[in-house]
This record gives sequence, C-alpha cells and structure tokens, in this order.
Amino acid sequence: MTKQSLACRVEKFTRTNLTALLKSAPAGRKISEQASPLTLKVTTAGGQWIVVKKLAGKVVTFTPKTPDGTVIRNAANVWTPEQARDWARGVVGDLAKGLDPVPAKRPVVPTFVELGAEHLAHYVRSAAANSIKARRRGLRDAAAVLPAGPVTEVDISAAARLQSAYPQSPAKASQAWIAAKEVMRLAVVQGLVASNPFGALKAPKRPAGRTRYPRLEQLAAIERACREEGSVGAEIIRFVMRLPLRLGAATTLTWAEVDLESRELRLAPSEGRKFKAGQRLPLPDLAAELLAARRPPAPAPGDLAFPTINGTPPANWSRLYARLHRLSGVAGWSAHDFRRAMVSITAELRPDISEVHLDRLLTHSASSTNGGIKGVYQRASGFEGMRLACNGWDSLLRAALGSDRVQPRGTG
Repeated sequence: MTKQSLACRVEKFTRTNLTALLKSAPAGRKISEQASPLTLKVTTAGGQWIVVKKLAGKVVTFTPKTPDGTVIRNAANVWTPEQARDWARGVVGDLAKGLDPVPAKRPVVPTFVELGAEHLAHYVRSAAANSIKARRRGLRDAAAVLPAGPVTEVDISAAARLQSAYPQSPAKASQAWIAAKEVMRLAVVQGLVASNPFGALKAPKRPAGRTRYPRLEQLAAIERACREEGSVGAEIIRFVMRLPLRLGAATTLTWAEVDLESRELRLAPSEGRKFKAGQRLPLPDLAAELLAARRPPAPAPGDLAFPTINGTPPANWSRLYARLHRLSGVAGWSAHDFRRAMVSITAELRPDISEVHLDRLLTHSASSTNGGIKGVYQRASGFEGMRLACNGWDSLLRAALGSDRVQPRGTG
C-alpha cells in the first residue's frame, strides 16, 4: 500500500463525514483536506486537528491551543470543521507574516491556598507548635473569604472583605488577617503581585480583654457538670478551677513536677506554658486531693497527670465546653476565666490576702508585681505569701462546692 493511499485524502471535511471518519479510520491515520491546510489525525480517543508545514528544512506540526498555550486535546471532538479551518488559515497566515502562531504559554499563577501551603511550609521550620496551629487555622479562615482563583485576584477589595468578615469573632479575624498578609507578602517577593493589598488597610481590632468571670455559685454548678461529664478533659477543668494554671500547663503536667507531700508544683518551662523560667507554686488542698486520687501506684516521672487513651490531652476543647455549658446551665465561660475568678473573688472576700501574691500565682512573665525598678531590687519569690493566697481561695471554693451559695462576709 502506498503512502498516498494511507493518507486517504478527502475533498472536504463536513460534520457528517467527520463523525464517520473518527469512527472508521484506524488510530494514527492522517487525513488531509485539499482545499485548506487542515489535516485530521485520528487518535484512540477521537481525533486531533493539525497543520503540517515545512520550515527551515524541518517538518513542524501545529495543534490547537488555548490562549495560555495549553494544547486542546482531541480538538476534532470539540471544534467543528469550520472552526478548525479558520484556525488552520490563521496558522498559515501567521507563518507568511513571519509570526509565531503558537501562543506563549503563560506562567501558572498559584491560588491563595497553594501559596498559603508554601508559606506554611517555611513557617513551621521556626515557629512553635501553638503558633503553627493558629497560622494553619488562620489560612483556612482567610481562604474561606478570599477569591478561590489565582493569588493575583486578591486585591484591596478582597482584603476589605476579610477585614469585616468576622465581626462577632475578632480573634478569628485577627488570625486570618495575619495569615493572609504574610501569604501576600510572599506573593510580592515572588513577583506575583506588585504590592501587598493588606498593607493599605488596618488590621481588624484585637479582641478586648474579658472582664466577666464565674461567681462562686456558678463554679459550683460547673464542678457538678464536670463530675457528671466524667472525662479527662473535665478533670483538667476541675483542677484549674482549684489552682489558676493555664490549660497548657495543666495538660502537660507530669508526675515529676508534683510533690504531694510538700504540697507543691515545680513546673519547668515548655511549649504552651507561657513562662520562660521554672515556677514553684503551692498546691492547695482541693487540688492536691484531686491529684492524689488520680496518682497511679508507681508513675514514671514523665507520665502525664491527666493522660487520655492515646496519651495526649483533649484535642477538641470547644465540644467539651459545649457539653459543660449545657450540663451546668452556665454559658460563655472558659477555663481561663477561672484565673480571673480566683484573684478577683479572693481579693473581694479576703482583703487580708495580698493582691501581690494573688497576682504572682498567675505566673505572668511581665507581672506588674515584679516589673520595672521594683523587679530589679525585689528578688524574693513570695512563695509563702502565694501559699496563703492559695489557702484563702481553697477555703472559699471548698465552701462553694459544698453549698449552693456562699454569702460574702458581713451579709446574710
């Protein structure tokens, strides 16, 4: 069989014979149209329009492409013969003018989500675990508001939408804003955008400090709810009600840091504890009793005081809070509010206890009680004063947990 017969030339492509050719011709067959430079190449998946030309002594094959230079696969299944013919004439016309008929392939611009993943990969190399978790959450929240297309679509109007997206959740808005601003800074560095649209706007206002805190009768209701709930997370909530630790310190508390005989905690600085130096804290009776009931016969020094089945603290505090809010009938509180409750209620009902020592129980690294010039000269730890403060809170809380209501001194 000759090459000419293999080409199986036809007079003209029509929609009817195109369908027949794609069904009957074997894969690899090229069929040319005499009246135009158009050729049909039959493939296993259908067919492709091509134009074959000899340039500078070499045979060059042109195929249909999108404006960004991407090949249109099996274009014969998409374009009609009329559309393909117009394209073929355009290719020949461009060649006659010395133009390149192949559009330059545009660089692929990553989406905000894709560039955010690149930013996070760099961020995790130096950031702490809590910061990484917050940044990951911020990226997710920002992506829910910003355009889903290329990062170049994130302009000042998109930034303004993000700025006002979470009016009831300023902390969430702040994290999303910080994450988005850093991703767009990376976009500027990579030359994807000319300027950072977040640089022209003010960041969302940070949440105001909480002023509310549970009163003694509400703490009693929360205690009953924790007992009823019965999980390790609820036990942690009960513990930080008795001693004003942050959850990060309570969930990572090890038996090596607990001295039940001396009624003391000796906390080492670690991730999530927010203090840079070791802390020696008194352990009030209620807290010591709770730990004593949990202590195994011979714990390893590194064992957690509040382990779960997989050896880690609860991962979803929001669900636990929702259950405890419902069981206690007290809404809108968190374990961090117990720190405010402890110092406020004790200062109100026990004026004989020093507010300085109450403040030191909070283990603030820049506390007003040891800052400035005073911190240079006052080097006492104040441990015994802190023990008196703990005992004062312990007596108030013990009375509250044993009754429905505690009356302030001088009333009732």
